[in-house]
Amino acid sequence: MAARSVTRFWTNGGGYTAAAALTGDYPGTLGYIVNASPTNMAAGSSTDIFQNSIGQSVTKPTSTNATQFITIEKPSCTIKSEGRNQPIVNTTAYNVQPDGVSDNQSAFPGLAYPWPEGAELNDATGVAIGGTPQYIYSNTKLSQPIYILPGQTFENKFIPLSGVTGTTYVGGGDPRVIPGDTVSCFVTYSVMDGADALIANKLVEMGYPVSMSNVDWYKRQLIAEAGSDSQ
Repeated sequence: MAARSVTRFWTNGGGYTAAAALTGDYPGTLGYIVNASPTNMAAGSSTDIFQNSIGQSVTKPTSTNATQFITIEKPSCTIKSEGRNQPIVNTTAYNVQPDGVSDNQSAFPGLAYPWPEGAELNDATGVAIGGTPQYIYSNTKLSQPIYILPGQTFENKFIPLSGVTGTTYVGGGDPRVIPGDTVSCFVTYSVMDGADALIANKLVEMGYPVSMSNVDWYKRQLIAEAGSDSQ
């Protein structure tokens, strides 16, 4: 696979159902998350949405190999609890204050639009509206993508500026469950392998923004030049 777009979606509790894994649908709507018991998060705490002790975690550190190039195009998170989203490449955190300092306040703020990105629009029973799956997408993208070069590692931190109250279990003579708050975070990025990664590096050298459409444009230029040379 030369190039692909990936969305990593994370919440502070609950696992994905087997159906979500089989269909490839982005989880988050009714019927896609099981045991959704949100976890407490302290104000100012941070968790990597790829590898963490809260929510869903991948099995190995996120990084690029020698033949890959990644562009982070859309980091975002829920506006609840004053959420912040902070991509980190190697040791460089995004964004920064005007004085060059990177902190929780400077990270990308949460946005108020339908959640989650790529979620299926369902009715109250979890059935796709209109019988045909429709999906939620926003138009919010970084004006300048974040590049992850071959051999670099990356994280994507979710930071609540105010505390998140998780699920509380009350025992004793009046046992009950007090629901907690769910916060969500996601990042959309493009992974380019092999020849596409080489083209991505060439675009950086030329000063062009790296995107899958620009990689395709460069390929067309090479094909056109090869055609004219053969005539």
